[in-house]
Amino acid sequence: MITIQKKLIIVLALISLLAAWILTTPSNAEDAEVIEAEAMEEVAPAKTMEKTPAKPKVESAKDETKTSISEARLADKAAKVLELQKSEVSTKRIPQNVRNAARCIVVFPSIIKAGLIVAGKTGQGLVSCRHSTSNNWGAPSYVSLNAASIGLQAGIQKASVILVLLNRDAVDELIDPEVKLGAGVEITAGPVGGSANLEIAPSVLSYARTKGLFAGLDLEGAKIGVSKEQNMQVYGEKITAKEILFTKDKIPTRFDSFMSALGELAPIPAN
Repeated sequence: MITIQKKLIIVLALISLLAAWILTTPSNAEDAEVIEAEAMEEVAPAKTMEKTPAKPKVESAKDETKTSISEARLADKAAKVLELQKSEVSTKRIPQNVRNAARCIVVFPSIIKAGLIVAGKTGQGLVSCRHSTSNNWGAPSYVSLNAASIGLQAGIQKASVILVLLNRDAVDELIDPEVKLGAGVEITAGPVGGSANLEIAPSVLSYARTKGLFAGLDLEGAKIGVSKEQNMQVYGEKITAKEILFTKDKIPTRFDSFMSALGELAPIPAN
């Protein structure tokens, strides 16, 4: 017969075996959790790498849309400047004989006094020139105005600018990045009202609208540069400013408002 002492020994042995089994089971579960976590870490980077290439495409499309909208607004703003000039009273208007004689017209809807901006860049604008045979206004080119100083009156920080170019040579010199207004290109504040003596007029006449009034503007020392990237985005090809101004036949629709206002301000002169 099994004594009580032996029974106790057997029970204690069984309890020990059961305890050992219970202790080993959680350890296996923890190992499973670690393996699962490591597997998830390996999968996560793969998912991230799959999503990454798509982001630049979306951002690029947004940037292109913003650029397109900005360029269209520039044309509309330039048109507004021309419309305001045409609506001026006769004593504040660019003389009719100056508008008739214009070979090219440059419009900067908004220039900022150079002390307020970086590197002297003061504004973006458009230039359009008459075709030599028809006298019709041709496709516009994007340009920028760079200046160490702008001759605005004290207290005035912004202005809209119109430049009237009276001969073809002025155009060639104007878009030369090495030429400064007043140095390589003769420029002066333009007259308003009545008529101007064009026999003694310089190559370029400048006008500015500040606080609701148009007046002459001192831009001596400023440089006008061609905005090549904007031209390429609009015309879709590598093309020079001269090719746009004098050989481009088709005018993009985004310039409709600008071309219409330009034709109203300076129509084809009557023979």
